Amino acid sequence: MYETGAPCCPECKYVIPPQERARQAIDGNGHLVEFDDGDHEYRRSIWNLIEAEREAMNYAPGWSWFRFKERFGVEPIIAEIAGRSELVDPANATAEEREGVYRHLLRVAKTKGFKDGFASHRYRDIFGVWPTGFVSRVRDEFRGGIAWRLNAKLRGAR
Repeated sequence: MYETGAPCCPECKYVIPPQERARQAIDGNGHLVEFDDGDHEYRRSIWNLIEAEREAMNYAPGWSWFRFKERFGVEPIIAEIAGRSELVDPANATAEEREGVYRHLLRVAKTKGFKDGFASHRYRDIFGVWPTGFVSRVRDEFRGGIAWRLNAKLRGAR
């Protein structure tokens, strides 16, 4: 054995020929395009890749949130739509996406032991308005439906 930078073998004095690296030909038929790291569609595709990796490795949901924030420097706005976590653009969110964001925030609040108001305040921070129209329906989903609400009223009446 000898050092890689040596011009010859120290024992037999064999001169080591320099290795030539084959260069790949550059294909000049393409065209350059401007890369926008802030484009929502690009961020959505990265989010989907991160989520796929998280699910394949069986990591906790917070792992995706952390990786996205590490990559882009901003917190992802997540909506729970049809059982999947989707990245939402707050400026162009549909009513279904807004409801999904509230559902996700309410799930985070329940997981961390916070009150329901946490989800409403975070929703207002994201969209600039208080959540309306779907709040009671989404809260009922988490509390077990209408029966829970009726029982809560009866418990309060005693």
